[in-house]
Amino acid sequence: MNFNVILIRLKDCLRKYYISPDGAWIMRNHEKLLWILPEYRPKAAIASGSKIAIERVSGPPFVIKISDEDL
Repeated sequence: MNFNVILIRLKDCLRKYYISPDGAWIMRNHEKLLWILPEYRPKAAIASGSKIAIERVSGPPFVIKISDEDL
């Protein structure tokens, strides 16, 4: 797998949260939810429930947890 390219598979699009194909947005149900600063954009990412783990091109990876109560 080439981590320099962000691929959105069909099953990823069916998830509640995922990263946009250009890596610039955290998406929720096909809507832009949170813009990702360029220095934090993912080399690779995985979503599970309300958590998204992001591996950056440079710098340490991080996890974002989104609370539906705040939306």
